[in-house]
Amino acid sequence: LLVGFFAIQHLPIYISASFNQDAFFYGLSLLILAKIINLFDKEEKIDYKDIIQMTIYCSLMTFTKLPSIALIGLMIFIPLDRYKSKKVYYYNFLGILIVLLIALLWLKYYSTMEATDLPKSVDQSEQLKYIFGHPREFMSSLLIGLLSTPLKFKQYFTFGWSYHYSEHAHLLSLPIFGAMLILYPLKLRHKVTNLFKFSLVSVMLAIIVVTNVILYLTFTGVGEATISGVQGRYFYGLLLLLPFLTNITDKIYIGDNFDDIGVLDMEKFQQIILMIAILILTWMSALRIGVYY
Repeated sequence: LLVGFFAIQHLPIYISASFNQDAFFYGLSLLILAKIINLFDKEEKIDYKDIIQMTIYCSLMTFTKLPSIALIGLMIFIPLDRYKSKKVYYYNFLGILIVLLIALLWLKYYSTMEATDLPKSVDQSEQLKYIFGHPREFMSSLLIGLLSTPLKFKQYFTFGWSYHYSEHAHLLSLPIFGAMLILYPLKLRHKVTNLFKFSLVSVMLAIIVVTNVILYLTFTGVGEATISGVQGRYFYGLLLLLPFLTNITDKIYIGDNFDDIGVLDMEKFQQIILMIAILILTWMSALRIGVYY
């Protein structure tokens, strides 16, 4: 249900109904979330097919949101005892190598294309010279970009391409999203270790940093203090992975099985959550009609 809740949010559905490549990105992000949950929840040990699946998902990320290929690195921080054998675990490094090779080939091909709709002030070679000549100013811009990332969340309540925005929808949805991230009963069969959580934070930061650097080089005028083009929808995959860091149900619920201890009627609880998600989607769709028509 956690995957389903995030899958039917307003902006991802709107974008997915268009020709935008982010539709592909949203689908891959949901598949990766579902796969990581599966790796920690299934009884069977992690096998070659699991590594192959993650390698395929992250390889495909190359063609839509390149920084997100870093998610393949999470596989090596899953405890060794979750793998069928050490040999299976070491195949993660082969998967990482394959993803990196595909990314390099794509970068080589992509670099041959020339954008025709960028501002005249954008110049990658001059921007690189500026970075090396003014490292302090560049780091200041990068830090501002990093710290402002949580504010980009507001874009999930816009109507289209950030032209119109609903403050009421944003404020009402924040506690609902917060409850899903923190309190939804995400009790997995195998413990999510602190090492995995640390690696997840590191990968998230790496994706945010690389995204900002790419847009500083390719979409921001030379020497400008603010990085242009960074949008909240670029970090949809990171939003999905937050429950691994923020969820505290293992600390406030007692017992091994929620259904057995009577803490929650899970079927009714899931129906309520699904209904809330559908109501938010319906409300945002109605607001969209009001804005445009």
